[in-house]
Amino acid sequence: MMAIRMARPTTRTGSSAAYYRKRVPADLTQSLRGKVINLDLPCPEGSPITVSTTISAVIQVSLQTSLPSLVKLRHGSISHQVEAYIARSRSGDGSIDLTYRDVMALVGVARQHILNQHSDNPPASIELEQWAEMIDYAQRFDLMFPKAMHVALESIMPIIDAQSFVRQRCQATLSDGSFRTFVNALLKALVETVIVLRMRSHGDYSPDMYSIQYPQVDSQRVTTSVPHPVEGKHPRTSSCSSAGVSVTTLQELFDVWRTATSPSASTVSTWQGYVKRLTAFVGHSDPQRITKQDAQAWRDALVKEGLKVVNRTYLGGMRTMFQYALENSETTGINSNPFDGVKARQKVVAGTSRRPFSDTHVRTILDAAMNERLPYLRWLPWLQASTGARVGELAQLWTSNVIIDPDTDLHCLHILPALDGGSIKNEGSERVVPIHPDLIEAGFLDFVRNRKAGPLFYGKPAPGRAEGSARKHPSKGVSNRLSEWTRGLGIDDPRLAPNHSFRHWFKTALRKAGCADSLVDQIQGHAARSEGDAYRHADPKTMLEAVVKVSLKTVGKRG
Repeated sequence: MMAIRMARPTTRTGSSAAYYRKRVPADLTQSLRGKVINLDLPCPEGSPITVSTTISAVIQVSLQTSLPSLVKLRHGSISHQVEAYIARSRSGDGSIDLTYRDVMALVGVARQHILNQHSDNPPASIELEQWAEMIDYAQRFDLMFPKAMHVALESIMPIIDAQSFVRQRCQATLSDGSFRTFVNALLKALVETVIVLRMRSHGDYSPDMYSIQYPQVDSQRVTTSVPHPVEGKHPRTSSCSSAGVSVTTLQELFDVWRTATSPSASTVSTWQGYVKRLTAFVGHSDPQRITKQDAQAWRDALVKEGLKVVNRTYLGGMRTMFQYALENSETTGINSNPFDGVKARQKVVAGTSRRPFSDTHVRTILDAAMNERLPYLRWLPWLQASTGARVGELAQLWTSNVIIDPDTDLHCLHILPALDGGSIKNEGSERVVPIHPDLIEAGFLDFVRNRKAGPLFYGKPAPGRAEGSARKHPSKGVSNRLSEWTRGLGIDDPRLAPNHSFRHWFKTALRKAGCADSLVDQIQGHAARSEGDAYRHADPKTMLEAVVKVSLKTVGKRG
């Protein structure tokens, strides 16, 4: 009987290190070509080294050593990992079952990934409280049911995208049972993570008391990659360094960027469209093959199509995504930004820029709102006129966002991300603003007191969404319906944005009343115009002195 020849370590000219090399089985050559496989090289004195290699007709990877004993150890380990990968590739959907130990090891990696991201600069106490609320909400669901699983995953999305994490860290998706076990254990681990980050936020950097309970990943059973921290953070120290993981499609690159930055649902939906357009234009989905010439040609095609503000939209989105990938090239494999410096020279045509409402427009809207019974039609226009806030910030308010400021005893709105996943524009958008006395006199606080705990202007907290979905937050529907209602009042000038023109009007009105731009910017949640402005912090009392200069009861009335 002829013995089957097993793969043995090989060498390459010009390198002293040994290599693992295996020819891809003929039935998988076509389907696996071009894919990236992540493999762990055992490192006796520390964490394993994670390396990546692109599959061609062979799978080849450097063992990064010529020491015979270590070559033997690493070659055997890589062989096990590759054989397991090939077996999964033949299994159809590629899903795998993990032992409970392996699931807990993967949870430990996820938990460490979050700590690596946040330990150096822990979230503020209020953000950690929001995390705790999200986790508590997610733990209430029975994960046996797919819809409940989606809701739970969506609830913790601002902390970690569990599905993307598993896809990026494993060479396959998990079976339903393994993934359910992973999420259940992850929720418990997130509670522990919040506790540790609370300690860090108070200057306590004593050893993490929870980490010892999680086993090390067995790379022969499940292939995972060492999580790479975001820019400015530092990875867990180890005597072995970690190599990077490459993204192979524009969709993967988008998913990596989305996981790292947690954009709003509307941004996810819009940028997903940019990715699809770019893929269709270049005729492939490989981000490594996109050149500056491709970016310039796409720009020209978008301009020729008659699209407006191409710089801020299509080009800006792709530039941002590739820049993130470039700054994290160790994990993405992207070494250039083809959109850097690619701009469309589009002039703003006179007579097309956005205009603010006039006082007459505001009076028309506020008077109409007084006669409405639906809460969002009755109160949102008055909130817009009295705060100048973005309609999306107001439409997602909960009863818990209406507070009494402890320093001034004023009734205020605490504008921040909604507990069910609603987002605000940026860090500077979180603020406390006073409620205008005219709004209180009109009965707004009575309305809030009579509402059950939860959202003020939509019925239920946002449900979860299926993987890959870009379903918008329910407050977006409220904003859209408000816009349609405003147009129905006869305000149909295309240069007047039914919601945003309120924001322009508010700024103009307070400027006319003599208020400083820096104060108005703080009330509206605009970014500071200078480094000096960033050090100015107005309290609600000072803000109230400004907003009461505009009377909502008399604005736009003659005589």
